[in-house]
Amino acid sequence: MTEYQRQMYVSGSAAPQEVPQFHPVGKNKAAARIEKRRKLRRANKANLVYTLTAIGIVGVILGFCVSYLSLRTSVQAGAAEVASLQRKLDTMKLENNEEEARIAANVDYDQVYETAVKDLGMVYPGMGQIETYEAGDSEYVMQYSDVPKQ
Repeated sequence: MTEYQRQMYVSGSAAPQEVPQFHPVGKNKAAARIEKRRKLRRANKANLVYTLTAIGIVGVILGFCVSYLSLRTSVQAGAAEVASLQRKLDTMKLENNEEEARIAANVDYDQVYETAVKDLGMVYPGMGQIETYEAGDSEYVMQYSDVPKQ
């Protein structure tokens, strides 16, 4: 025969009324063990979900870190290449200016004048042949049509 445990419950401020509640003692311990196992399983499932979520988040963060380091490395390599190309451009500009100065120093302006006047028949303009006009903002002028008469 099973033993029963008796409990009392008091409701309100009036005279207490006994409400018998019977719980089998032997079955109560077994039910408590089963409930304890269920809670432990739920806790283990929750721990597994938490652990997998944490591993996933760490993986995503690690992926972002690797991507960031890769981008940073490529940016640094690009900056080094830009600096190298800038030095090369400066060297080429210097060489170009030196070559231009050398060419300008070798021009014989007297020879150019004699060739223009004698061989090509060029002459200085007369008094009525020179016309002046305002060109606008720029010092550079291109003639696409006849110069307008004023």
